[in-house]
Amino acid sequence: MMYSKVVRLIIRRILPVVFVFMLLQIGDFAHAQEPGPLIHKLELASHEGEPPTYRALKKPAVILPLLQRAWSPVKQIYGYFPYWSSAAYLNYNLLTTIAYFGAEFDGSGNVVNRHGWPVWSLINTA
Repeated sequence: MMYSKVVRLIIRRILPVVFVFMLLQIGDFAHAQEPGPLIHKLELASHEGEPPTYRALKKPAVILPLLQRAWSPVKQIYGYFPYWSSAAYLNYNLLTTIAYFGAEFDGSGNVVNRHGWPVWSLINTA
């Protein structure tokens, strides 16, 4: 008998309060703030005006042909390489793809600043 009174109390008094509280919490998510600027945008802004670490050649160099590997990668491993980074710490043996970050485009898709791209020496070294 005591058990049924407790159950009725929970259903009639406590559950409606919990339900209203949950609805109020859901409403807070709808008014969440916009996410802040992305890390790439912050980094690009902090390095604006710096010269690229890889210098562009005056005339396009010949890109070396791909070398055959003794193994085939099972997964794609990206190396993130912003234009202000140094290549001294790159380990090419661990990468399948290098994402060169630094070419800037306007809203129409036109290149605004290449920051030294194309970097033939990076491509040939990879």
